[in-house]
Amino acid sequence: EEINLVCCLGGVAGLAMNKSVEIAITCDLSGAMFTCCVWDAKTGNHLTVYRGGGAVNPRCVSLVESKFLITADAQKPLLHIWPINSQEQVKNKRFVTPGCVAALAVSPDGCFVVAAVAEVVYVWHFPTGKMVTSVGRHFQPINVIKFHHDGSHFVTAGQDGMILVWTLARCVDLDRSVTIEPLYKFTHHSLPVQDVHVGIGAAGTLIYSVSTDRTCKVYDFSTGTLVMDLVFQECLTAITVDKAETRACIGTAEGSIYEVKLMAPPRSRAIHMDSNDVRSVFMGHTGSVTCLSISLDGVTLLSGGEDTNVCVWHIPTKQLIRIISHKAAVTNAFFTLTPYTMFDEEVEHQLATGTFQRMMETVEKFEELTIDVEAPPDDALVAQNTASTSQYTVSDANNMGDAQKHEYYIRQLRKINTDLYKYIVDNQLGK
Repeated sequence: EEINLVCCLGGVAGLAMNKSVEIAITCDLSGAMFTCCVWDAKTGNHLTVYRGGGAVNPRCVSLVESKFLITADAQKPLLHIWPINSQEQVKNKRFVTPGCVAALAVSPDGCFVVAAVAEVVYVWHFPTGKMVTSVGRHFQPINVIKFHHDGSHFVTAGQDGMILVWTLARCVDLDRSVTIEPLYKFTHHSLPVQDVHVGIGAAGTLIYSVSTDRTCKVYDFSTGTLVMDLVFQECLTAITVDKAETRACIGTAEGSIYEVKLMAPPRSRAIHMDSNDVRSVFMGHTGSVTCLSISLDGVTLLSGGEDTNVCVWHIPTKQLIRIISHKAAVTNAFFTLTPYTMFDEEVEHQLATGTFQRMMETVEKFEELTIDVEAPPDDALVAQNTASTSQYTVSDANNMGDAQKHEYYIRQLRKINTDLYKYIVDNQLGK
């Protein structure tokens, strides 16, 4: 079944609500009719589009707490942000970057945006727009950035063949006297790394990488060691792994997609894959595979290619279910859970982020926030129902009863919350 996406653009008004648990988001290199398109992978129905952001580079799309969609412009040094339930971008704000972004990722909690410009990694604090880190440890442009599922670390990989694992806490530390270095540096690839997948879990998390050197390498996140090396006969361009990590799907420059079962790997670390085994190959693309994604239930595979097609596959049978045609090479195609407010136009998502800084401030310029809190009253002041304002110390509360302490703490927390809100409104949103 083939669907021409252009013919579907008129059907947005008739789709008031999508009842699917999971949706698919796609982008292509034209950017003429839309920047991102949302559709139902099960039916092929087009749901909505996001316009005005131009073309998007591969791996430069991300959701921010399921409330906003953020992309990097392929031609300009700009980030574009849409409320998840609006086709129009956030107004009256510009998000300018030091250069054209080649890779983009947002932390799972939505607090930090990590972008790569050439070989340099930039980190912004999303609620304030402040640049907190710019670090360059790659020697050639970065191709992909991926976060660990808990947001504690992120991975960068580039054309120099290196894979670096960064600790986010070290990257955002304001102590400039400490040199930021990656937690791990993997240099096993001999040619550019095209894609990376970070598994789920704490101890035992696996990092998967594919390269044009025709290998897929698997690393143990907890030990920083190489645990598996898959050797193919074609250049590799994309990888995805299902949620249970029982199978990996790997795309190639020739258009083939290979399924690798991970539950019973061979005993040796280096494994040569048989490209002639048609039982493990998805055949349908006529150009290089650019992106891959597996649905939450592990049954459906989504693939995008330079042949301008997005293909939907049934994994157990390797059958091609449908093709969705685009106007240019597909750069991004991935599954995501349907955001709760995506089709509710009455909900207003307020973006508190200020304009993104293009340069990092010195430590001295970071503003200090001083909050005055009400001191706990002594017996005489309680009797007179008066209070004073001073710096709170723990010893001041030692003479109070439990009930008085609890009431006092609640009062202080309310005041601190009010002061924080006023500070953000006066010093951040006004800039």
